[in-house]
Amino acid sequence: VSTRKVSKIVEELCGKSVSKSFVSSLTEQLDPMVNEWQNRSLSGTNYPYLMTDVLYIKVREDHECFLKAAILRSG
Repeated sequence: VSTRKVSKIVEELCGKSVSKSFVSSLTEQLDPMVNEWQNRSLSGTNYPYLMTDVLYIKVREDHECFLKAAILRSG
């Protein structure tokens, strides 16, 4: 994401403008923390999970066609 876009988003959300150099400075400080989190070891810990998806199926009832959702879960 460009510094210009971040500056614009901050202004829209917070009502205050920030310079592109300020955004760059923050990015430089955050990058090492983000990289450390992304590269952390996940071994030795169990992580519960739940995967969910929806499949829409065309159904005919009483001479009408419409979509019904079939919710699929695994975990």
